[in-house]
Amino acid sequence: KLLLKMIRFLRSLDTHLEDIICLLAHASIYFDDIYAACGPTMSNDEVANVLVLLVFLAQCHVLDETCQLKVWHHYLFKSYCNLPMLSKATMQLMKRRNYVLRVDDEELRRAMSHVNEALRPQEHESYFRQLESSPFESSEGPI
Repeated sequence: KLLLKMIRFLRSLDTHLEDIICLLAHASIYFDDIYAACGPTMSNDEVANVLVLLVFLAQCHVLDETCQLKVWHHYLFKSYCNLPMLSKATMQLMKRRNYVLRVDDEELRRAMSHVNEALRPQEHESYFRQLESSPFESSEGPI
């Protein structure tokens, strides 16, 4: 549920589907390192929150225009933790990656292929069109 909310959030920021696929691919590569270190001890909610935070890190690395962590917190993490804790978690994830967000080109191509296949945007075109046309809303209203 949180991942779908995040995709809708990214679409509300006019992030193109191709960019979302690239962000998800980066995050999936980052997640491999995180899961190897502490995955078995994480709950499903923690896994979802870590994945979304890794997408935040990916957008910081990949996109020219990014959305600040405080906005991600407001719309996606507010009920999970406070902003200082989210900031600390972000730095802990960066530390686990040795502060490196760049990924190998071939590994990225494989990950993008997997994400693209999983999403199958051509098969879900109407759903993605709906995401594009409907505003993202939180309890405080649209962005």
